[in-house]
Amino acid sequence: MNKSIFFYNLGCKVNQYELDVIREEFLSKGYNESDTLDNADIVIVNTCTVTNIADHKSRQIINKVRTNNSDAIICAIGCFVQLLSEEEIEKLKEENKINIFIGNNDKKNTFQIIDDYINDFDISYNHVGIIDNASYDNLVISNKETHTRAYIKIEDGCNEFCSYCAICYARGRVRSKTKEQVLQEINGLIKNGYKEIVLTGIHLTSYGKDLDYSLKDLLVFINENINTEVRLRIGSLEPRIITKDFLETISKMDNICPHFHLVLQSGLDKTLKNMNRKYTTSEYKKSVDLIRNYYKNPAITTDIIAGFPGETDEDFNQSYDYIDSINYFMTHIFPFSKRKGTRAYSMQGQVTNKIKNDRCTRLNKLNKSKMKGYISSFIGESVEVIIEETKKVNDADYYVGHSKEYILVFIPFNDIIKKGDKVQVKITGLFNESQGAIGEI
Repeated sequence: MNKSIFFYNLGCKVNQYELDVIREEFLSKGYNESDTLDNADIVIVNTCTVTNIADHKSRQIINKVRTNNSDAIICAIGCFVQLLSEEEIEKLKEENKINIFIGNNDKKNTFQIIDDYINDFDISYNHVGIIDNASYDNLVISNKETHTRAYIKIEDGCNEFCSYCAICYARGRVRSKTKEQVLQEINGLIKNGYKEIVLTGIHLTSYGKDLDYSLKDLLVFINENINTEVRLRIGSLEPRIITKDFLETISKMDNICPHFHLVLQSGLDKTLKNMNRKYTTSEYKKSVDLIRNYYKNPAITTDIIAGFPGETDEDFNQSYDYIDSINYFMTHIFPFSKRKGTRAYSMQGQVTNKIKNDRCTRLNKLNKSKMKGYISSFIGESVEVIIEETKKVNDADYYVGHSKEYILVFIPFNDIIKKGDKVQVKITGLFNESQGAIGEI
C-alpha cells in the first residue's frame, strides 16, 4: 500500500516554492497526498525562523501534528530546524515530537532521506549540517495545483545581517540560479499553462552577485527568450536597486508588472540605522519617485516593523507621517519580534507588546485607507486581469483575478470567460469594503 503524506508550510514564498518542489517529487514517486494530517503516514513541516513568533508557530504546529497523529513519521525541515542546537534536536527526538530533522542544506534530498528512513536504509535522523555557501541548489518545479501564477526561487541566502533577522544564519550567503536555469524553468511552466511567473528569493536584490551579473541582466535575458504574453512579477526589492538604468531598461518590457514591493521597515533614519538597513528615508523616497517617473500609477507595496527597540512615541509618529507620505498601495505590518541570536534581541529600549499592537493598529488603519485610495484611482480605467478562480460572495458568483498592479478584481459571473483567460476589465468601483475592485468585461 502506498504511503500517505501531508505537507505543512510556514513562512515566505521561497519556503512555499521549496515545499512545492518536494511535494512534486513525492507524488511522482507514488506517494498519496493526504487531505488531513490526522490520517497521514508522514507529515512534513516546512518551518520558519524569521521572527520569534515564527519560531513559536513552528513548535506549535509540530506539537499539534504529534497530538493529532501519534503514529505519523514527522519530518521537520527548513530554517527553524537549521538553527536548532544539537541538544535541542536530541531533546525533540527523545520527546517523540520530531522523527527526522532536515536543514536547508539537505532540503533537496528530503524525498531520499525519508524514503531511506522508512526502508531502514539510513537510520540517521539528524540531517542538519553547515550551510554550503559555495553552490546553489537548483530546485526545479514544473507543475502546481493552479495554472495561472507560479513562483520561481532564483536566489538563496543573504549577506545583509539586519540586526533583527536570523535568516543570514539559517540560509547562508547569497547563491544564485543561473539565467539559463531560470529560463529553462520558466519555459517548463509556460508549457504547463502558467500565465504569470513571480521571481522570488531570500534577498532578490543580490541576485547574481556570485555569478557576475545582476537582476537587470537576468530580466533582459528572460525578456529576450520567452513569450512576451507571459507576465513577469518581481518579488521584494531593496531601494538601492532602483536606478535610472534599471528602470530605463525594465520599463520597456511590457510583460513586467508595474508592481514594486520595495521594503522599508521604518520611516525613521535612526531606526533604519539601528536595524542595519543600508539606506536612508531620503534615498528610499528618491527610489519611489524614480519608479513613478517611469510608470503610470504603479503599485508600490512594502513591509513595516512597528515597535523596534528604541522607537519612542515621537519616533513612531515621524515614521507614520513618512509612511503616509509615500502613498503605498499596500503595507504589510508586523510588530517587532525578539529573535534570539540577533543584535536586536538585547537592544535597550524594548517596546511593550501593548504599545507595539497599538502602533500596528494605527498603521493597519492607514493601510486600509491607502488601499481604498489606490484602487479608487483606477475607477473608469481598463486593466489587464488573469482569471484565477471563481468565488461566491453574498450569494453572487464572480470570476476573480489580479491586475498587473496586483489589484484583486471581481467580475460578475458569465459564460464569456474562464479560468486562465487574460482579459481587459473596466474597473467600475470598490468591492467588499475595499478588499478589491469590481469590474466588467
